[in-house]
Amino acid sequence: MASRKLKHYFQAHEISVPTSLPLQDLLRNKEASGKIGKWATELSQFGISYVPRTAIKSQALADFVADWTPPTEPKVQPTSQGWIAYTDGAWGQAGAGASAVLTAPSGVRLKYAARLEFKSTNNIAEYEGLILALSKAKALGAKTLIVKTDSQVITGQVEKEYTARELELIKYLSVVRN
Repeated sequence: MASRKLKHYFQAHEISVPTSLPLQDLLRNKEASGKIGKWATELSQFGISYVPRTAIKSQALADFVADWTPPTEPKVQPTSQGWIAYTDGAWGQAGAGASAVLTAPSGVRLKYAARLEFKSTNNIAEYEGLILALSKAKALGAKTLIVKTDSQVITGQVEKEYTARELELIKYLSVVRN
């Protein structure tokens, strides 16, 4: 397939195939039949040489591994601000859940998730994520906590920009403020 797709390269250049297998003997066999014979006939028009595979120098191998290994999770820079919490909650027909990611001043990340086994709304799920983060941070001894959430309603109610009108959200807001 490569010889068909890249025919102009095969015709313009000498191709060297490093291999430890006896491909040259196999493809240059005059008695080959079936697919091997067909491949040998197709490839015979090109200048292909089969060379023995030699040892790879260790630095070349190390460079190859370094270039082609996918990066791992980026290192977290230590924060001088204290603890940071990222919270989220989600509601759907299949149920609801809450999550929190706490980042310690040293840069260590702690991830928490909870499935809500009661009837809830999206705002309740968001509050549950915030309460999860607050309770875990308190248990870990955090004195200050910067909370980041994607819920404008929750942020507005906590910052006293919005007023909580629903009874359930008033109770959640009270727990968060305490």
